[in-house]
Amino acid sequence: MHTSVDFFIRVKGNKAWAEGYSVVFTKEPGSPDMQGYKVFSIGFNHWQFEKKGERWFLKHRLRRPMGGTEWGGKVMKEYLKG
Repeated sequence: MHTSVDFFIRVKGNKAWAEGYSVVFTKEPGSPDMQGYKVFSIGFNHWQFEKKGERWFLKHRLRRPMGGTEWGGKVMKEYLKG
């Protein structure tokens, strides 16, 4: 099971990018349904999109595990500078 949270999205013409975090959970063997989940990984994601006609297409996706020096803080700080 996974979830994605805290998105930053910027659209400029026919190009866009989005950033956010993802958490992947795994179920503990033998645990009852909807119980016994643990965090398997947490990552920072960056997506690039391009619009063609009326549809948006994913051009590139980058995922970095949390905890590294470039886990996303640098990118978000640049985004907030404007």
